[in-house]
Amino acid sequence: MGDRADGRTAEQLRKLSIVYEGLDRADGSARFAFGPTTPTLTSVSGPIEPRPQSEHPSLATLEIHVRPLHSLPSTQSRQLAAVLKSIFSQTILLNQNPRTLIQMVVQALSVSEVVGHSGLGAGTAGVYGPGTIASMVNSASLALINAGSIPLRGVVCAVAVGRLASSSASAPASTSSLILDPSPEEIPNLTAQGVFAFLFSSALSGTSPTSEPPSELIWSNWSSTNLGTAEIDEGLVDELGRAREMAKQGAVEVWRQIRSSVHGMEAGRNASLELAGATEETRGNAGTGHANTEDDEDDEDEDEDDKMEI
Repeated sequence: MGDRADGRTAEQLRKLSIVYEGLDRADGSARFAFGPTTPTLTSVSGPIEPRPQSEHPSLATLEIHVRPLHSLPSTQSRQLAAVLKSIFSQTILLNQNPRTLIQMVVQALSVSEVVGHSGLGAGTAGVYGPGTIASMVNSASLALINAGSIPLRGVVCAVAVGRLASSSASAPASTSSLILDPSPEEIPNLTAQGVFAFLFSSALSGTSPTSEPPSELIWSNWSSTNLGTAEIDEGLVDELGRAREMAKQGAVEVWRQIRSSVHGMEAGRNASLELAGATEETRGNAGTGHANTEDDEDDEDEDEDDKMEI
């Protein structure tokens, strides 16, 4: 397969961006993006006290809100919020904090990937493109990690996969190219696309031949104009299976980047704690110095009194 318009190979992700935001009034927050066109931001609060009507006696209540960059949440935003809730209900150990609330707010920070006007881009995703949906899943995982107060089964990583249409209408399906992380410029030319979310957890059965923990696919919205089998060099292989395998390799790369970012997050957190400790110590020394100054002034007064008596 040749290089794509942006110079990437078919199996290559765009440059990943991970930022821990440190938003006020949130226990955790993070921003994630594939390239410059899919930035999303997630904030997490919890476990906190829930409203009486939403309290569950044996589980924590999970609320997820998807906010568009402009205007009020639409039907598509509510549908996507339901999808994210189905994903993270499998990830968060809700039975560990019963009678509490975990609240997540997810927002797309760009409107450059809008595919609602095309038939294939609608469905579960609504107006949100596949890269934006995958970015939302990843920023939500990062925010949960950043919070540190919510028990998790593992880390969810998501990527998008698409199938580029062949230049010849009569060409067999095998000549169509699957691509990882399609860009906004490639989306209009896709004849199939979808997001694959994988849970990486050491608690899963099985072993991994590489350094990442075992993983399992927990959600996908793959849609295609032809879900049949495609004949390739190795024989008849299901196209969905090939897309899933490509997505898994991309998700592994996302997991590695998240793991690397956590080390930086912990280092920054420790540096903040050290700075706070140094500040308190400085304040303590300043207070001690002030007390010593008063003692010195008392000694000077006593010396002056002695001199007056003489």
